[in-house]
Amino acid sequence: MRLTAVFGSDRKGACGQLGPGLNGHAFVLGAMPPLSAASTLCPARSLPAVYHFQIVQAMFTGIIEAAVPVLAAEAQGSGLRLTLKAPDLADWSVARGDSVAVSGACLTVEDLGEGGDISFDLTAETVARTWFGSLEPGQLLNLERALKLDARLDGHLVSGHVDGGAGVLDVQPSGDGGTEIAFQADPGQDRYLVDKGSVTLDGVSLTVISPEQGRFHVALIPLTLELTSLGDLRTGDRVNLEADMIGKWVERLLPSQG
Repeated sequence: MRLTAVFGSDRKGACGQLGPGLNGHAFVLGAMPPLSAASTLCPARSLPAVYHFQIVQAMFTGIIEAAVPVLAAEAQGSGLRLTLKAPDLADWSVARGDSVAVSGACLTVEDLGEGGDISFDLTAETVARTWFGSLEPGQLLNLERALKLDARLDGHLVSGHVDGGAGVLDVQPSGDGGTEIAFQADPGQDRYLVDKGSVTLDGVSLTVISPEQGRFHVALIPLTLELTSLGDLRTGDRVNLEADMIGKWVERLLPSQG
């Protein structure tokens, strides 16, 4: 799917509008289409510059805005209706149809209840890919709204498409006020785990330490423990894992090396 936008030479007066949030996709400059493509979009204008924007999936950063409790998780056919308490933040707002990363899974706001409670509909695929099938009221989930076009990228590029999971093997204090957690990634995820590379666990951007055959560690600073759900993890718990998207694209585009 592609979106064509037309600008004048001074890039003012664009046809159409790119919204402030990347609700679903980012826009990157691509190949220039024929000038005739502009006439179908803005027939009343004749502008000298035409730009082609390709929609790519790059919506989040892994920097959590809030951890909120589950109010309800109710079966809905083969899927799930999930309702969360709204974050108690002065600058928090979402609208129906917005994209939100919920503990690493990109979900669409379906409904807003009284007091701002947020509901999402999860498909059977989402339930199968995540640990959300075992959700219980009161559990904390991490929230991050879609990245704004003018925002700093503090974490790393995160699509909100969960690749699989990882199980907690061990939780130990690191001696500096933080915690070190050992995980075992699901089969097939180990090839994306690179020492000092990035990984997203329950929506949190983290650095991989000493990966070996799917086992790896992460170090959590006190602020991460305070502001996310990761401080509640215990041995045997599961987290959603999204591998670094750059590594996945490189693997997909480069020919197999045998």
